[in-house]
Amino acid sequence: MKNYALITGASEGIGKALALECARQGWSVLLVALPNEKLEQAALEIHQLFPTVQVATLGIDLTLTTAPRAVYEWVVKNDFKVNVLINNAGVGYAGVFEEYATPEFFDVLINLNIRATTQLTRLLLPVLRKQPKSYILNVSSLGAFQPVPYQTVYGGTKAFVYYFSRSLREELRGTGVSVSVVCPGGTNTNEVNRARNQDLKPLAKLSISEPAYVAAVAVRGLLRGQEVIVPGRMNRWVLFLSAFVPMRVRIRMAGGALKPRGSYGIQYAGKLEDRRIGEWED
Repeated sequence: MKNYALITGASEGIGKALALECARQGWSVLLVALPNEKLEQAALEIHQLFPTVQVATLGIDLTLTTAPRAVYEWVVKNDFKVNVLINNAGVGYAGVFEEYATPEFFDVLINLNIRATTQLTRLLLPVLRKQPKSYILNVSSLGAFQPVPYQTVYGGTKAFVYYFSRSLREELRGTGVSVSVVCPGGTNTNEVNRARNQDLKPLAKLSISEPAYVAAVAVRGLLRGQEVIVPGRMNRWVLFLSAFVPMRVRIRMAGGALKPRGSYGIQYAGKLEDRRIGEWED
């Protein structure tokens, strides 16, 4: 009987890297992402690299309020034995809160980063409990540990994911369902994000990782039952040292490092939009 790992936002970036890493572990994979050619390309790549691994895809926009239940019904209808749930799908931005985007955009961001993660976890938890051992991995951010100027709403959503994950882990202690949260620093998830990362100050650039590295560290930590996973020695060192720096100073330092300096064309939800500063997908 095949066990499945379900990964959201699995068509590129960290999500695709996590799907590849799960396949490397021998799990069959369920790829959930926006319905476009990148999703099918990711499925084909996994099948070619790991021919014995079963791959299924569901193209869906997780910002829609009906989407989490549709994912759940797809799992139940096909009797997929899911024992790994990875909530990775997310969108970020870099810009001045009042000037950058419309209220509607922030609704999309909150729906994807918070609501989809919460609803999918709640709906699929009974499925996970049916397996002798199951795992939940939620993708947060290094920005969850402090306020993040110029990523105000994004940082807030990732702080939610961090605290949600740790609280749920305690509730599920002893049930056979292990919950972990991974908190990457800056990651080159796509060309937009890579360009944005190039505009960071030199010290901030030292924390940038590639998706494959983040995924390998995350899955290794997941299997070890690690509660909080922070990929990258530099990121762990910065996190340790930050405990000795007053919060006001940390906020100003973050604002100085993350203040946007570029303009990018961004790809989100299947259409190309022009903004002074780019969004990126996790």
